[in-house]
Amino acid sequence: MEFNFFGGDLALDLTGTLGRRYGGTPVEFLHSPADLHRWFTAAGIADPSATPDDDDLATAKNLREAIYRLAYAAMAAHSSRHIMANDTATAAVIAAPDPAVAAHGAVAANRFDVADRAGVTDGAVVAGRAGVATPLDRAVPAGAVALFDPADRAIVNQAAAIAPPLVRIDDTGALVRTGSAQASLSLVARAAIALVTGPSAAQLHECEGPACTRMFLDNSARGTRRWCDMSRCGNRAKVAKFRARQTT
Repeated sequence: MEFNFFGGDLALDLTGTLGRRYGGTPVEFLHSPADLHRWFTAAGIADPSATPDDDDLATAKNLREAIYRLAYAAMAAHSSRHIMANDTATAAVIAAPDPAVAAHGAVAANRFDVADRAGVTDGAVVAGRAGVATPLDRAVPAGAVALFDPADRAIVNQAAAIAPPLVRIDDTGALVRTGSAQASLSLVARAAIALVTGPSAAQLHECEGPACTRMFLDNSARGTRRWCDMSRCGNRAKVAKFRARQTT
């Protein structure tokens, strides 16, 4: 599988290595340590000589899902758009660290069943802890304070505490990076912290494709971008709309 970089941010691009988090079987792009190295290379943060191992892969998946949940919480807090949920009884809930809330009705079973911190095994059905819940057809007030799960914060902070790769200019004038896989993940974690705590959090959005869970920064002039990629989810939506018109 080829990696996609639709997010507009390094941290969001890592979250895009797991597709279809809810509503079926997830699509995993990081099957092996070699895949993680390929992602580092495609993202432009790899030390070519560094070789990730199984522990690095597990750490990357753990970090990926923590970033996804933090980004979703930040999006919910900053967005004035309507966010999907199935239960009006969960009024004004922005984050759901309480298991009682997570188990409430279909909220936990719908769009917020995300991969747990152990990572997602190939072909496994995602059935993790509920992340963010908002009431049906009710917008979260713009500028609301994001409620970040302490465990997710700890995961990202721990990854960011590792020194990032060293960079230098070699004799040919090229940039050279030196560092372990954990050092490369530190760059991702630092990008995530800057994203969810900074002004760009107001531009966070999740693709509106029915099964897509990719998040991106909406840098469009009007702030109305709906799809992770117009040639993919956007085109599928156009085709579906056309077919619906043909049958009516």
